[in-house]
Amino acid sequence: MSIIPNSKQSKGHSFVVASGHRLASLEALKVLKSGGNVVDAAVTGAAVLSVVLPYACGLGGDVYILFRDASTGRVHGLNGTGCAPSRTTEDTFGSNLPRRGINSATIPGMVRGWDDALSRFGSKKLGPLLQPAIEYANSGFAAHPAYISNTLANFDLLKQNKYASEIFLPDGKAHRVGETVRQPSLANTLRQIAKNGVDEFYNGETTRLIVEDVKRQNGLLTLEDFKHHTSLWQNPISANFCGYDVVTMPPNSWGITLPLQLIELEAQNITNCDPSDPEFMIRGFRARQIAYKAVANYIGDPSLTEAGAMEILHQAVSGTTLRHDINKDMPKESRGSDTSNIVVADEFGNAVSLIQSISTPYGSGVVAGDTGVLMNNRMQGFTSNKESRNCIGPSKRPAHTLAPALILKNDEFYMSLGTPGAPGQTCTMAQFLTRVLGYGEDMSNAVLAPRWSVNFKGEPIVENAISKKFLDNLKVANSRFYSEEVGWISFGSIKAAVLKQGKLSGVADGRRVADTLGY
Repeated sequence: MSIIPNSKQSKGHSFVVASGHRLASLEALKVLKSGGNVVDAAVTGAAVLSVVLPYACGLGGDVYILFRDASTGRVHGLNGTGCAPSRTTEDTFGSNLPRRGINSATIPGMVRGWDDALSRFGSKKLGPLLQPAIEYANSGFAAHPAYISNTLANFDLLKQNKYASEIFLPDGKAHRVGETVRQPSLANTLRQIAKNGVDEFYNGETTRLIVEDVKRQNGLLTLEDFKHHTSLWQNPISANFCGYDVVTMPPNSWGITLPLQLIELEAQNITNCDPSDPEFMIRGFRARQIAYKAVANYIGDPSLTEAGAMEILHQAVSGTTLRHDINKDMPKESRGSDTSNIVVADEFGNAVSLIQSISTPYGSGVVAGDTGVLMNNRMQGFTSNKESRNCIGPSKRPAHTLAPALILKNDEFYMSLGTPGAPGQTCTMAQFLTRVLGYGEDMSNAVLAPRWSVNFKGEPIVENAISKKFLDNLKVANSRFYSEEVGWISFGSIKAAVLKQGKLSGVADGRRVADTLGY
């Protein structure tokens, strides 16, 4: 039996940051202390995460950002995900969609997403906010266990690419704990973006270097693909749960399954269930099944899916049951399996939930030329089924597991929330919110509670911190339940900031590298 690692908590602050690495939280807090706002701080922290968690996120990846503006009370949603190359067709890869290598990469949307968020809601320019990330890329960061374990797990992949190997496998070996990881080429790319603006990445010398390397490897991405990439501003979606409004992103994010699960849990009278009883997990998994099946055909490029998904959510909110879908096969789970996130909030109710990823750990495995940019492998988010709205096609956005969340109470800010965890993201947040909003548990206790999730087949798993008797009782109700290590990918790592009585508290889930700071 494994022990759930202790979470970190900060209390009684005017500003709070929680993120996937202490350095990111530290630099984001510095921005707040120097007069920057929550969007400025989130972008700085996100940029640092892209350096110190290179296996999880980076300039070659994507981002979603939710921002609540206290001056208006509105929540805004930015979709910073990239499209498939314009030369891609339904038949380009047949039934074998690329999982790794240069053709597994969509257009990276993260850098444009950061800049668009700053242009609309930030108080500072991108250049100055990138300086901490530049420093950590140039001078290096200390190799931590999560970095090392992910590097070792992808050793053969990284070894195949000259530039990736030079960075992450110096002298043909993985770094040891505490050794300095330097990324000078990435530092130079960040400097050029800071100096020349976001067009450096999408229509500049950096673009040319990336595309030249793509062409050398017979890849599909072109200069025109980068040049024409744009972010999407989308209206966030929400549903009420236990008197709170839970807000997240619409498709192509799977975020819609969070409110759908919570609606179903409330219909199942989940707050009348003892959270220490196996029935809590059984009802949670049932709610997830119903939610995922209900929208399985409506997660993909927003132009093809958003309207249909919204209609399903409206039906659920109005009380129309979704349970007739329970006997259908579960939708195929997304294969994206590593991510990082940051939440930032201030005492006035301004808040950000930002989540970013390159999909699978180390993405495509390809660092594009001498840029230090590790390309994503988000093409695996598509399907090859031509009947599906999420079928691969030219300039389409694929389905994403990334799902940021904000929680409101009577239209006022209450919580900023997010977690990595692949297909487990929304069920991790659903059980956390059930404990905090439904049962009134303290955030730190809710984070430490044993957690259930799903594997990549959609089957139920539970942390092996639970007792054998508990697992046996689960199996009586559903024989498919089995245990996995506490740190397994789908159990996630909650980051949250809560505003109560004018003061903020933060929590960072110890299941992964994470930290929270405030002042």
